[in-house]
Amino acid sequence: MIESVRLSVTTATVTALLAALLGIPTAYALSRFRFPGAVVVDTVVDLLIVIPPLIVGLTLVAVFGQTETGKWLNDTIGFLYTPQGIVVAQFAVASALAVRVFKAAFDQVNPRFEQVARSLGASPLYAFFRITLPLAKNGLLAGLVLAWARAIGEFAPVLVVAGTDVGKVLPVQAFLNMSAGNVELAFVVTTLMMLISATALLTFKRLGGQVYIW
Repeated sequence: MIESVRLSVTTATVTALLAALLGIPTAYALSRFRFPGAVVVDTVVDLLIVIPPLIVGLTLVAVFGQTETGKWLNDTIGFLYTPQGIVVAQFAVASALAVRVFKAAFDQVNPRFEQVARSLGASPLYAFFRITLPLAKNGLLAGLVLAWARAIGEFAPVLVVAGTDVGKVLPVQAFLNMSAGNVELAFVVTTLMMLISATALLTFKRLGGQVYIW
């Protein structure tokens, strides 16, 4: 149980940080620029949100198990049935949700602030880090929290990609206990997950996250 909590928190934190690292530039580009392929990127983000998580897991297994590049990555780094696979499975689902919240946060910032800074001699990077990023801070933190909460509760992709030997995060632990007839322990695990999710959601709303979803 304690190991499952540790594994869940660790992998979800790594996933959320990766979602921020890759999702913030992606969300900013979608919010501010019209570039070739923007519609495709936007559609892929939406697709990852609406597609059944089980399909995401099966797709990852096919990529890392059947394609040449995927096999090479799996042999080099090790994704299938490893702790890294847990992060990959969580990231595939949580990152899309993070991008949506990040983009909404950037949409709330008036581009004119950046334009004024640029007209006064600021570089694009300076304007982004000193103007846009601080103004969008609460929304970005809300997206980070939501990505973490989504990652820690992910079940189907983790089960498919990482299995049950190394992938005993909280949702998988609850499933295994229920399958073995340990209903009481399964209830304890699910209650803990509900408390974690409720805390994350309250934090999300406190940061103003309701503005970016509803």
